[in-house]
Amino acid sequence: MEKKKRVRFTTTTYDRVHFLINDPQYLQDLEDIKKGFNLERYMKFFTKYKLNDVILDPEWVKNTPRKVLENTALFNDGFIVRTIFANEPKMINKEVDNRLYKQLVPKNLKDKIKKKDVVFCQYDVKPILRDGRYLTVEIDLKQKKENIKATLEMLVDQYKKYAPKHKGRESDPELDHWEVYYMHKENGLTFAEIARKLSGLKDNSLNNPPQKAYYKKVIRAYKKVDRPRE
Repeated sequence: MEKKKRVRFTTTTYDRVHFLINDPQYLQDLEDIKKGFNLERYMKFFTKYKLNDVILDPEWVKNTPRKVLENTALFNDGFIVRTIFANEPKMINKEVDNRLYKQLVPKNLKDKIKKKDVVFCQYDVKPILRDGRYLTVEIDLKQKKENIKATLEMLVDQYKKYAPKHKGRESDPELDHWEVYYMHKENGLTFAEIARKLSGLKDNSLNNPPQKAYYKKVIRAYKKVDRPRE
């Protein structure tokens, strides 16, 4: 008996979008949320249809090229890396510049939809960061490693600008304590001589504050080795 071949059907993002805008229930829910902004209602809408914080307007979908729809992360169940909110998100209005206007409105609709009529809302990115600096993410480990890395780099670049900048000076790297130990024990150099040799400072007199600090650093390094064993 001949075995039946198993056929795998793949629903593309393009197909999913068009199935959705032809779903009567979706269209009804879409009309309901357009009556007025309510965060809870919006969140339920996104969750129900697995949308990635976007509202798919039928008119926009029909006039958007297939390539654009396929390359846009519209659904939240097909992600590589996604951010997790640390606090309750808030929706804010964003000013629509010329670049964003071109992205949102297809050319054949620009006569009907003017830039001043476009209202673009997005979540405030600050609630995403815990304590204003920690970003929590969820990673799909089934994805390729290079795609995960690329997405993580993109997210770091996207959110790092919202975190406070490091104001303290960079820590001075420690000396190799064994190098200092052998220079003193085997080569017979004094701590001052070791400091002069390793610091690379032009003014290597101990009267020079930076050189004096380096001298103390040499002593600290030596003490890491020359101390009672526990």
